[in-house]
Amino acid sequence: MHERNPYKKNPPNFTLLARDYPELRKHCFVTPRGTLNLNFNDAEAVRILTLVLLKKDFGLVVELPRNNLVPRIPQRLNYLLFIEDLLMHNAVNNEDVFGIDIGTGASCIYPLLGAKKFGWKFLATEIDEDSASIAMSNVKSNNLSEKITVIRSSDGKMIFPEAVGAGDEEVYTFSMCNPPFYDFEESDKKYAADENDVYENVVTEGERPGPRSATVAKLNELATEGGEVAFVLRMVEESKKLRARIRVYTSMVGIKTSMYKIERVLKEIAEIRYMVSTLNQGRTQRFVIAWTYDNAVKFL
Repeated sequence: MHERNPYKKNPPNFTLLARDYPELRKHCFVTPRGTLNLNFNDAEAVRILTLVLLKKDFGLVVELPRNNLVPRIPQRLNYLLFIEDLLMHNAVNNEDVFGIDIGTGASCIYPLLGAKKFGWKFLATEIDEDSASIAMSNVKSNNLSEKITVIRSSDGKMIFPEAVGAGDEEVYTFSMCNPPFYDFEESDKKYAADENDVYENVVTEGERPGPRSATVAKLNELATEGGEVAFVLRMVEESKKLRARIRVYTSMVGIKTSMYKIERVLKEIAEIRYMVSTLNQGRTQRFVIAWTYDNAVKFL
């Protein structure tokens, strides 16, 4: 976990949280050691924990629909802190930061945390109509409309919004994205849908340990055509046209073999410089890849 992540040295204290938040208390249990813990196998418990942490630690009151992906706050902070490391390394002041969040989701989690914790401005995009509407509501209810603009992606053909490529006025500091890991065939093996097309992770056999916590989400949050490799490579292709309109392009990558495939492509593009970083939180490991056309950008 990142050294500046507040949960590295101060993980959630479920005894205190259960005392102060009755809605969380009923999802806790006493361990054999006599301590209180949360039932992470219960998707509703995970959702309420996220709501509680956002309120307690960041002063954010957020709507998280039960059928949408629930963000894990420590993991999201790790990605934002990686970006902050890059910005500090390049002496960029927080008040000058304008980022793009691709696929912000109903929670609008990266812009909300980025605006609240660092004071950054964001353009956030979302393809799902319902999720975009809830994201806009979350921004407005937290009085962050001056910092965050949410727009709905029109057709899904372009990842970066047309507004980014129009004219030559705005230069964005960075872009970030947490794309779906899987293609549709893979997601069918890992998630089961109910009658409302809400998906939940299932336990499968294999060498890799199962997920520590329950996941409930919409299909577009779990899968995309060609999986995360195809999605990131689409961003790379679009970045060839946008170039330095975005100073640093970044994306989270969930699978190590995906990272190798993406790196092989980036190595062949002469005008691109890139770096890879690893994000660790608990037993979960994720990766971030960053690339730039801007010769002034210094990587870590």
